Amino acid sequence: YSNATLLGMNYMTYFILFSFMIPISLFVTVEMCKACQIVLMAFDQEMMHWVEEKGEWVPCRPKTSDLNDQLALVKYIFTDKTGTLTENVMKYVEGVIASTARLPNGDRKWTTHLGNEIDSINKSCDVPASQSFDGTFHNNRFGDSSDTARFLAAVSLCHAVVSFENKITGEYTFEGSSPDEVALVKCARDNDFTLARRTSKSITIRVGLTDHTYEIVEELEFTATRKMMSIVLKDAFGDLLIISKGADSSIIARLASGNLTQTDRETIESHLVKSASNGLRTLCLAWRHIPNFAYNTWRDEYLSYIQGTEKSDEKYDALCDKLENNLSIIGITAYEDKLQDGVPDTIRFFLKSNLVVWMLTGDKLETGVEIGKNCGLVDNCRIFEINLVKEQTREYIVDQSHEERKKCGIQFVKDKMKEAITEASQEAIVLAVDGLALDHAMTVEELTPIFVELSALIKSAILCRLTPAQKGQIVDLFKKKSNETTLAIGDGSNDATMITASDVGIGIIGLEGSQAELASDYAISRFRHLKRLVAVHGRYSLYRNSMCIGFSFYKNMFLVVPQIPFAFSCAFSGMSLYEAWLLTIKNTAFTFLPPFFMGCFDKDIPEEVLEDPVAGPQLLAELGKKGLYRVGIKMMLPWYCAAFVHGVLVYIVSFTYLENQDTDVKDGKISGIFTTGTAVFSCVVVTVCTKALIHIKELSVIQFAGVLISILLVPVTLFFLSAFEMFFGYTHMYQVALYLMSDPKFYLLLFITSVGILCICDFSALYLQRHAYPSLRDLWQELFPYQEDYSKRPLLGCSPNVSNKVAPKKECEMPEMNKANDT
Repeated sequence: YSNATLLGMNYMTYFILFSFMIPISLFVTVEMCKACQIVLMAFDQEMMHWVEEKGEWVPCRPKTSDLNDQLALVKYIFTDKTGTLTENVMKYVEGVIASTARLPNGDRKWTTHLGNEIDSINKSCDVPASQSFDGTFHNNRFGDSSDTARFLAAVSLCHAVVSFENKITGEYTFEGSSPDEVALVKCARDNDFTLARRTSKSITIRVGLTDHTYEIVEELEFTATRKMMSIVLKDAFGDLLIISKGADSSIIARLASGNLTQTDRETIESHLVKSASNGLRTLCLAWRHIPNFAYNTWRDEYLSYIQGTEKSDEKYDALCDKLENNLSIIGITAYEDKLQDGVPDTIRFFLKSNLVVWMLTGDKLETGVEIGKNCGLVDNCRIFEINLVKEQTREYIVDQSHEERKKCGIQFVKDKMKEAITEASQEAIVLAVDGLALDHAMTVEELTPIFVELSALIKSAILCRLTPAQKGQIVDLFKKKSNETTLAIGDGSNDATMITASDVGIGIIGLEGSQAELASDYAISRFRHLKRLVAVHGRYSLYRNSMCIGFSFYKNMFLVVPQIPFAFSCAFSGMSLYEAWLLTIKNTAFTFLPPFFMGCFDKDIPEEVLEDPVAGPQLLAELGKKGLYRVGIKMMLPWYCAAFVHGVLVYIVSFTYLENQDTDVKDGKISGIFTTGTAVFSCVVVTVCTKALIHIKELSVIQFAGVLISILLVPVTLFFLSAFEMFFGYTHMYQVALYLMSDPKFYLLLFITSVGILCICDFSALYLQRHAYPSLRDLWQELFPYQEDYSKRPLLGCSPNVSNKVAPKKECEMPEMNKANDT
């Protein structure tokens, strides 16, 4: 062979020998670990919730295992409000009824009632509302009583709720996709306007003892752009009427000219602001009579749209607008949706962890701000509002053209955002923005960079009156501009867009269907479970995966390193130090269990510390600040160095054993290369398993069993390979185990390489790191074992019994870790 041929052959030979440095089985091992991690999530009793309606416990439902470690690296959390932060169990609180009759100055009379106290209004009328209602909406003979009857009839007719009658008790129960509609229907029932029956073609309400049946001519479903829904009915007299229900901004914009005076508008606004300031959700009701010819003309256009091939939300909304106009106000409803248990503590936990929390809701700005105060989103921060809708209700803007109003709106948003940037650089603020202002900030090219700059300066924000598309756009913007991990959590179909757009999507298993759950990566039943999912399971998954990956590379590189000096001893002949069968089954038999069990069960910090309101946020923040456990050069370099040092030392210690060939056996023969190579292989495996015991932070029975089984498999396998003189056509390993096991020096060699080397290298490095450059994790690991009762443990940096070279911070914060600490 020529020199070039020999060089190529030697290169390929050692390329094959050293290829064992790459753990090919690592992909399978990590995937198995991730599968085990999601099983632990699903069976975590702390993330189970008892659902009374279903009569069962609802656990966490992971849909993927690929994002387990990303949970701990989340920087931005985008959350819906209704059903996510709140119970989504609505309770009717109050309403405002608009009178048909006008006061002498032309203004309307507005009557306010609380809860189910409409009876008090009825008592003040000559005729109760249930007796004044004749099935029509234009009957005004009984004044306030007719207005109240119209209000209750609209509430009991404009919805998609289905009623069920108990034949024994005669009571009615209601079911619907929207809890707020169910709450309103229940209010009407409690005031003698009962939804008795509903089919696809008709709807019947029982007013007092009289049934009134209406033919359902058309249903205009709720869309996020319109923010309203309508129903077209035909009464017993053959008259057509449309009843609309939706957001105040949508309903008021569709009222007939002159339906409201400026005073009426101010009155409505004051009622809406008052309700929103109390954390109540509001809806407006309106109606009008439709001439038959007008409806028939609209119906022809609608049928053309339905039968056509080109369908879009824009065309549908445009068709609805042709029918939903010139309305007459009926009144305003307000209902309560209380917060879930644990929501304030969970949000405060995330804010202390330096996570950015944004609440995206379709409610009014005032309602969103009030909920933000209640859920801890605006603690100790000033609220900075950008309310373009309120700005455009001013008198000098109302009379402007559409283009002028848009131009003024853009300038207003631009000025307010620049003002917010100035204030955010001086103090902590919470940004509160309405949907119209956000639309300008996201679509106008000159405003988007300003909005991104402002977003980077704030810790939390409240965005109101958003459509599902806007929710998805804001999440997508942060993904592209920040390069940080985003998490979106919601419970309804209107949240599916942002859940899909985020890096990690969380669905709430709630009362608004399963769209959010189906679109999510993980589904939980309560918002408070998000803290445990991120701070505990996310951290453990990140730690376990990094340990599994790092340890797998370590054990493979450790196996290959002794081959390098051995290549010099055998003159680069291509001879392997290890027997081929041992190399083949090494990753699948001898060293598979330790990294696998590390990736499944190990815990670097106890759960109660990670969920603690003081220690938990700082430990979670450490993952983002210092990149702890992130797979990269910083994490892998110590493993590579350890593998190289351990491999060289094992070869040096075994060199005399290799060179003199002095294994004593009864037949007088001396040991060969396979005997010596098997001895080195045994040292490598035992050292790897012993190192696993050092790095396991919480040594459980199953992890100890995994290490013990891996060690015991070595002599079992060696005895099996040595038991046959002719095993698969060769005799290399015949009686090798007998030679080794009968030599006392072999056991001394195992002890020196496994225990001695690790004590000299690993324990020294670990001691130096923990005392010279400790992390928060190291301090809590040192502090935790000293007291069994965790609630009585001193907080680092706050207790006089804990001496720190760094001065303690306020609010019991942990000390900086850039200096040595004496715990």
